[in-house]
Amino acid sequence: MEGQRTAAFLLLVLAMGSFQAAEAVNELKLDQALLNVQNHLSDNISLYYVSDYCYQCLYQSLVSLEPRSASGTANASVVVSTRFTLTLQVFAGTNTTTPLCRWSELFGEHGQYTVSVRSVPSEHNDSAISCSLSVDKDPVNGYIPLLVAAVVFLCATALYFLGIYTCKLRCTKNCLKAVTFKKHTSRIDAGPAADGSIADDKPKSRRLLSLDTFRG
Repeated sequence: MEGQRTAAFLLLVLAMGSFQAAEAVNELKLDQALLNVQNHLSDNISLYYVSDYCYQCLYQSLVSLEPRSASGTANASVVVSTRFTLTLQVFAGTNTTTPLCRWSELFGEHGQYTVSVRSVPSEHNDSAISCSLSVDKDPVNGYIPLLVAAVVFLCATALYFLGIYTCKLRCTKNCLKAVTFKKHTSRIDAGPAADGSIADDKPKSRRLLSLDTFRG
């Protein structure tokens, strides 16, 4: 009976941790990522960070975890910035002078990461502390929708002006065809009259010649 209660309690703790992590993921904004920290040690750990953008700044506390229990590890989730590279340090217990591990990382936007702090056997049969960083979910670029919207807007603008240019070109062609047709029609209408005048001029010239001959 006691074992069933313990198992139920562990399932409840895991479910609450998963729910909090999912809630944190849904609340991520631009230039933010989710960092999960797991403590496998039998001592408290504290995670400190500093941004490389800040010159000669002091480390700030990011998250603290309780020691692992007999039932499992201690977990915590925290939101970190992705704008600049972060330098992180892990301290054990109350020792804030000698870090267990230290590394620099540029996190990706909307990515999910896990830092696991645990002891591993070494060559001299001593336990060494290892801090491993793994990627649970690949980051995404939050500016992709904005870029897609900008490309769509530019394409729509280009199509709009292309349509206006095409309409103007068609109107110009229609006007040229109308002017050409009118000129051609006027030439056809004026053709017989011009021929008749030329034909009438020829007999007149012949009569004048005959009269001049008769008179002479």
